[in-house]
Parts: sequence; structure tokens; C-alpha cells
Amino acid sequence: MNRVAGGTEIRCEPDHWGPGRRRVDCSACGLYRLCLPGGLDETQCRQLERLIVRRRPIKRGECLFRRGDPFRSIYAIRSGALKTWVPVQGGARRIVGFHFPGELLGLDAISSGCHPHAAEALEATGVCEVPFEAFEHLARDLAGLHRQMFRIMSNEIAQAQRRRVPLSRGTARAQLAMFLLGISARLRQRGFLDTEYHLSMSRTDIANHLGVAVETVCRVLAQFQDDGVLLVHRRFIRLLDLARLRTIAGLTPWVGAASGRPV
Repeated sequence: MNRVAGGTEIRCEPDHWGPGRRRVDCSACGLYRLCLPGGLDETQCRQLERLIVRRRPIKRGECLFRRGDPFRSIYAIRSGALKTWVPVQGGARRIVGFHFPGELLGLDAISSGCHPHAAEALEATGVCEVPFEAFEHLARDLAGLHRQMFRIMSNEIAQAQRRRVPLSRGTARAQLAMFLLGISARLRQRGFLDTEYHLSMSRTDIANHLGVAVETVCRVLAQFQDDGVLLVHRRFIRLLDLARLRTIAGLTPWVGAASGRPV
């Protein structure tokens, strides 16, 4: 197993899945317990692995699926990162969220049968694909698989709600602090370093997602650096004072002088 930035390499040989697809040995993946196989016994995992295929890497700017595409599969991000977006009036896009290794995409399309968002790679991204029809057939025989999927769906809904509510209110400083802390928490959950990371998304993407001007994002990041909260160099972030950042986000009290800078 070889740890790489944003994910883990998986060793597997080509087989009958066709061009750009390979079968997956989930036990070789460092994210093994963070996606579908988690909570299943060894026999159940092996049955599920026979369904899972590893797609060819998605290039930066390429879509895994587009809004309105028919729902056929669930996708587990193995490496890289994606953003989900919807078109808005005037041909613009509104970025709904960002997605990292160990997270699942496609669950929100199960009820309607089509994807409500487009999913676009922010960098070269590897995903595992689980064809949903075959998954349903297997789940009928494996009660543990059904329970695991329900747990995953519940967790995804809860996490999405936690990310959405804080970002919908407060100053730009609070929103950006919450955004950075959210990435940190998601990386920590997946066993990655949570105080130093590379932002796959651009400042423009962050601004779009938060609903603020890109100049505001740049200014607030500079303020955070001047205040000793973090270090930033291009897309590299090092969080120096998590307690202070949590206070700015409105999560915990912090004893100290406020910067008093309006945003």
C-alpha cells in the first residue's frame, strides 16, 4: 500500500471490465474502512468487491457525471478531489460542495433516478464505481450490506447538514474559518494530516461556494496569516492556531484580543 497525496494507490490487474476499468481489492486500500466495505465481514466484502470497478483516472476539469445524467452507480473517491455544481441563471455555476478521498458521490440521485449536480474533477482523480442495480441484487442477500448503506447515507446527510448550516450565516471571516476547519476535520477522519493540506480548489471556487467575492477570500486569508492563525502559500495551508480558528468560526470561546477587522 502506497500513501499518496489525497488518497492511496491500489494495486490491481486489468481484467474483463474493459478499457479504463479494473477490478478492485478493497483490502489493499488505505480508505478500506471509510467507504462501502466498512462494517462488513470478510466474506461479504469479497462478494461486494466483485461488483466494484476502478475507473480510469478522471482528468482535471473532466466530469464524472453531469446534472440530469441517469443514475446508475455510486462512486467512492480513491484519490484527488471533485467539486459538485449546478448551473444558474446567465450560464454561471454555483458550487454546491467539494469532495475528498473516502467520500461517496451519487447517493443523492437514488430517489429521482438522475443526478441533481455535476461532479467535476479539481485534479487528476481516481474513483471506484459500484453499479447500483447489481448492488441492490447483492444487498437482498446480505442484510449487513443494507445496514451499512443506511449508515453511510445517514452519515452523509448529517455531514452535509453540518457543513451547510454554518456556511449559510456569519461574516466572511467566520465562513472561511468554518470552511478550513471542515476540510481539516474531513482529512483527520480519513487518517491524513489535518493541520497542513493542499487546497485542490481555487480561490474563485471557494468564493463561489461561500457566496462572497474572490477578493474577500484573498483578503481574509491574508488577515488570518497576519494574525498568526495560519500560513498560506498559493494553495498550501498550514493551520497554526486551531483554537483561535474555531473561535472565529463561532464554535468555541477564545481568550485574547480580537483583530477588530471588518469584512
